[in-house]
Amino acid sequence: SFCYKIFFLPLNGDEIWCYGFSYNIAKGLVIYRDFNVMVTPLYFFLSSIFIHLFGNYLISMPLFDCILIGFLAIILYKRLGLYKLLLLYPIIIIYYFPSYNYFSMFLLFVIIYLLDSHDNKYYDVVSFLAGLIFISKQSIGMFLLIPVLFYSKNRLKSLVIYFIPFFIVSFYLFIQGAFFEFINYCFLGMFDFGKSNLEFSIFFLLEILLCLYLMIKLFRGRFRNKKYLFILMFQINSYPIFDLGHFIVCLIPVVYCVLENFEVKKLRLYYRFLLMSV
Repeated sequence: SFCYKIFFLPLNGDEIWCYGFSYNIAKGLVIYRDFNVMVTPLYFFLSSIFIHLFGNYLISMPLFDCILIGFLAIILYKRLGLYKLLLLYPIIIIYYFPSYNYFSMFLLFVIIYLLDSHDNKYYDVVSFLAGLIFISKQSIGMFLLIPVLFYSKNRLKSLVIYFIPFFIVSFYLFIQGAFFEFINYCFLGMFDFGKSNLEFSIFFLLEILLCLYLMIKLFRGRFRNKKYLFILMFQINSYPIFDLGHFIVCLIPVVYCVLENFEVKKLRLYYRFLLMSV
């Protein structure tokens, strides 16, 4: 994943901005107080650690993200097996660039793994992970609170666990004198950003199809399969900039759901046909 990113993918504007934010934190600046950011800060804090460790280079951030992709591949291998992983992996990296979007998607797949493997056994962990997504990208996190509370057997407990990461970040920013700027940029400024950056394209129509597919799955299963509602709420990631990068991040968990119910025998025939064609 790292070699593909470094040698085959060009630099992306969001990637440079994310590096700049993480670099500022690594140099001792306080986010929101010393420079403005429109999203919640967890991804930048973690990326700044890698900049500390490996130097002030753009490749420090892809290294962090590719480690996450490696762990994601392990999760997918355990859930889908090798043949299905080989179909999904190219979609994951084909248009990859380091960002809070991929980090949020990684946390979503950890949630999916816990829901599929252990049902409600680790639901407190699921609530906490949703809270981590909230302080990684607030729009996704706010919508994930809906399935967290919908499936919770103790909603007050789940709500408190969900907000623990937010309280920790808020306490740190309050000490640094940046809490009110944090609220202004990340929450009050969301509405202005949405109005001024709303774009409609072919990906808007494709996103509607993804949402319809997930809603059909939910209603057919009478909302028993929890991951579909989590993935449906994750689709807010495409809003308001309906472009290829945001759409692919939303597409990956949906493709996972499709492959999950796909027969392995058909995949083996597909790979044999592909090899014969080559």
